[in-house]
Amino acid sequence: MWTWILVSLVVVVILAVAAAVVFVNAMGSAFNIFNAHSHGVNLFRWPDAWRPGGKRWPLPAACIPEGDRHKEPPMLSLADIDRAVGAFAAQTEALYFADKREKSQYSRDSLAEARSRLALAIERRESNEMQELTWTTYASACDFYGFVIKSLQPPA
Repeated sequence: MWTWILVSLVVVVILAVAAAVVFVNAMGSAFNIFNAHSHGVNLFRWPDAWRPGGKRWPLPAACIPEGDRHKEPPMLSLADIDRAVGAFAAQTEALYFADKREKSQYSRDSLAEARSRLALAIERRESNEMQELTWTTYASACDFYGFVIKSLQPPA
């Protein structure tokens, strides 16, 4: 009888260790969602958001020039991201107003949503709210400006 209890305990311990390894790797994947150069998760590597020496704030793909999209994202502060997203927003607004065609409702709604999210992100950054929440708001503003650009392109 004691043999069965011992065998059961060993099996439970082995399953617990395996579950812990899977959980840690899954958490590592969650932190590497925005890391374009990473193809796998290593249990012995720092997740990008927890690197010693600072946080990594990559820009969303919509705000990155086409040629730089597969490079390692640099260490950026939220102020750097604000400048980059602001420049992308200004460029998108200029393209929007330069396009003389009739704008679709989707295009107008995307532009309005992008403007409101950018304003919210700036407000959050200036009030020192949670950095991750501020970055996420910048990211969504970037995505909506990307939608505006896509809506201005003629259908293929």
